[in-house]
Amino acid sequence: MLEAVPFFSYVFFGNSIARYLIFIAFLVVLAVVVKLIYLGLKKILSKISTEDRKTLRENLFDALEEPIIVLIAIFGLQIAKGILILAEKASNIYSSTIKILFTVLLVWVVYRAIILLIVIYLKPRAEKSKGKFDDQIILMFRKALNWIFVLVIVLIVLKGFGFNISVLLAGLGIGGLAIAFAAQETLGNLLGGITLFADRAFEIRDFISVAGKTGTVEDMSLRSTKIRTLDGTLVTIPNKTIANENVENYTKRKSYFYKITIGLTYGTSAEKIKEAQKILEKIARDVGVEFVRASFYSFGDFSLNLDVAYNIKDVKNYQDVVGWRNKINMEILKRFNKAKLDFAFPTQTIHLKK
Repeated sequence: MLEAVPFFSYVFFGNSIARYLIFIAFLVVLAVVVKLIYLGLKKILSKISTEDRKTLRENLFDALEEPIIVLIAIFGLQIAKGILILAEKASNIYSSTIKILFTVLLVWVVYRAIILLIVIYLKPRAEKSKGKFDDQIILMFRKALNWIFVLVIVLIVLKGFGFNISVLLAGLGIGGLAIAFAAQETLGNLLGGITLFADRAFEIRDFISVAGKTGTVEDMSLRSTKIRTLDGTLVTIPNKTIANENVENYTKRKSYFYKITIGLTYGTSAEKIKEAQKILEKIARDVGVEFVRASFYSFGDFSLNLDVAYNIKDVKNYQDVVGWRNKINMEILKRFNKAKLDFAFPTQTIHLKK
């Protein structure tokens, strides 16, 4: 009927405009029908599913919604092929595209199924575990899975359009040695990343010091580690560098050993030094840390030096360390001033001969 109108009967690439409009209308109707079927199926299943399986149901629909729609769309495209009159070459390209889309869809479904398995079973278990290592493994696995998915899709598309994958892979094998030489740093970083995960030297959100940088670990990958330093800068350090450095993990230590040297003036008597030692020991009890020592350590150039040490157990990050040091230092300052104990500072006494 449309072709009776001169405009719609105009032939473009072997098909009239009327055929193109029918083709587009078919795809639009197909999309609407697919969506309605999906919404209806989701509503029915939501009523018959038990409440304790609600999370599983929602995750399942989230994972399969798009693949189901694409699957029906692919079948619709195959049916819609009959609407258009295609040349042999165009028909072959059309059929190849359908096959590629269907193969990609299968890979996509497998990918979504693996992600669903991670979300439903592995992630909850990782969240219940004491450490954060399991969370990091899951994160790394998902990143690796994304790259594998992209690589497989690229190979499928290349093969679908006539490229010889075997020749391509053989070419990569021949050039493998050159690539290995060119990618020594990358390979070193990957091996360093594997070493770090095996050693469990640190985890995400740990406060560490490595390669001259101190801060909180924000992200880890097989290639590099990102650290947020104390001034807010995000530093990316290659894993190869970290693997060859000494890593200080402040988060994993059981306690913090706080050692300070306090210098008193040379006018301080032995009785006053003993009083200072008692004050330092009492400070430990009052603030809630373990007293280690307060020894009369040495005669300095301008001070009588006390070697003071406390063991602080309630320390989880750098902010805790700063807080405890501030608390202890303030108590020392207040109580020494109250006891008339004078802190020494660099002085020189010059004797002049007449």
